[in-house]
This record gives sequence, structure tokens and C-alpha cells, in this order.
Amino acid sequence: MLPIITSIIGCITANTIYVMAAYDPAFKSNPWKGYGLPVLAAICSTSAWMWLIRTIDSDRQTFWINMAWDVGATLLVILLPMLLYSVKVDTRTMVGCLIALIGLIIAKTGGGG
Repeated sequence: MLPIITSIIGCITANTIYVMAAYDPAFKSNPWKGYGLPVLAAICSTSAWMWLIRTIDSDRQTFWINMAWDVGATLLVILLPMLLYSVKVDTRTMVGCLIALIGLIIAKTGGGG
């Protein structure tokens, strides 16, 4: 259970930092914040993901964990700017985001070559 909680916290933290680096003026004006924190977040996020993946026994579970990770990260990057920075999107953009999420799920669950 600890790897799952740690990876969820890592994913949320990293994606929050990524959104802040993209939208927050303090991140844009400070090179340490703008480059250093996102790189550190990527290291922490990847470490949490690797710890989680190493605890999974079956390929089927690994597949679904990876799916949840990718869809969750995508949702965070779409929703956090709206919540944290009051980014407004129109209906067309929301439909596009929904199609992108559906496309991600289709691509991840496709049979592959």
C-alpha cells in the first residue's frame, strides 16, 4: 500500500510543480525555480513510479498501473491550471481535452503491432 500512496503523492506533487512552472510568474522569472524544481520533481516522480512498478508482480497489473498513472497525470495537467490559475476554457477546448484523454486510453489499450 505504501508504494501506491507514495506514487500518487509523487505524481500529484510533480504535476503541480510542472503546472506552476508553466503558469506562475515567480517560476518564469527565477531560473532556479523555473528549471531546478521541475527537474527535481521529475526525479521524485520517476522514483515513486519505479518503486511502484517494482512492487507489481504481473504484466496485467503493471499495464493498468501505467494506464492510471498516464491518465491521472494528463488529468492533473488539464485541471490544475483551471483550479490554481483560473484558466478559462471554452466548450470546444473541453471537448478537445476529453477526446485527447479518450485517445490516450485507446492508444494505451490498443492491441499494438
